[in-house]
Amino acid sequence: MPQRYPSIGRCIYCGNEEGKRGEEHIVPRALAGDAIIFDDASCRDCEKMINKFEHSVLSKVLGPSR
Repeated sequence: MPQRYPSIGRCIYCGNEEGKRGEEHIVPRALAGDAIIFDDASCRDCEKMINKFEHSVLSKVLGPSR
């Protein structure tokens, strides 16, 4: 069962307090990161940017070792 942390009321990346925020896995889900989760942590814009970055790193850099 994952350990969950409550929202701080704003995006953990940009500080935006408006709109809906998604959860953040401290270790990316693609690396079996379901143990520690921040609820309501990142705004949609930052979530898209972080997911794009993680996808790039996980597929290009770590792809062969995964």
